[in-house]
Amino acid sequence: MSITMRTQQLPWSEIPVSRGGLGLSRIGSIQSPISPREATLLIRNAFELGINFFDTANVYGQGDSERILGSALRSQRSQIVIATKAGLLLSSKVRIASYFKPVLRPLFQRRRNPLAAETSSPAATSSARGPQNFSSDHILQSIEASLRRLRTDYIDLFMLHSPPVSGLDLDALAAALQSAKRAGKIRAIGVSSRTLEDAPFWLNWPGVDAIQVSLNTRGAAPLSFLDVVSANRVSIIGREVLSKSSGSFDPEKQPGDALRSALRVANVVLFGTTNIRHLRENASSIASA
Repeated sequence: MSITMRTQQLPWSEIPVSRGGLGLSRIGSIQSPISPREATLLIRNAFELGINFFDTANVYGQGDSERILGSALRSQRSQIVIATKAGLLLSSKVRIASYFKPVLRPLFQRRRNPLAAETSSPAATSSARGPQNFSSDHILQSIEASLRRLRTDYIDLFMLHSPPVSGLDLDALAAALQSAKRAGKIRAIGVSSRTLEDAPFWLNWPGVDAIQVSLNTRGAAPLSFLDVVSANRVSIIGREVLSKSSGSFDPEKQPGDALRSALRVANVVLFGTTNIRHLRENASSIASA
């Protein structure tokens, strides 16, 4: 399949960014339907299809999502855009289970169909319910840890992972992120918003380069703020476009049509898959938009 992926030059990126991005929330976890070797092949296939935006987080796969990505495309580092996040914490149960991952993962893989988990994102939908730490010290420590797992000396886009809109020391947090940016450890600052309704709050936070929002919605009204975002030169990253957990971006449309519709309001549209055939189909839909 010959695909010419659409790209866009965003203000905070040194290279053109693919309009389609691969979400890696299912990569490396105990319940992942594919092995780390298969995940590496998936990521490399995405790159060959012209996808250079990869979205991960420090909690995805208990850190293994970052590790696999960093290893898979280490020699192509200057050609890819890595977005990662921090602020959510692993529960004690998940931390304990991660020690037994080599034993538990094969058990889960035998019980699950690799095609059954293509259009849902448990990491995203449960992100607002777990323990969190958005202190400036923790965020700076998380950046350092992500750099090590990704085997890189910079993160293209670092995002706060589903932060609340109250109860944070935003001045200290902004100062910490700006210091990391000046040091070259991160190149852009973003927020993965818990909800679409929270997004306008983060739009007004000084220094934000990108906002990630769920486009898993049935109506156009909640998207009205996106014109304001564009006017402020803040990039929009759409997630959960194909999620079946609460309906799709447009429930009357096929997956390809939903992705193309999302491109009208987002600079980058994420899709999460662990299946190479679905990867190619989604990439083709975005390339043809």
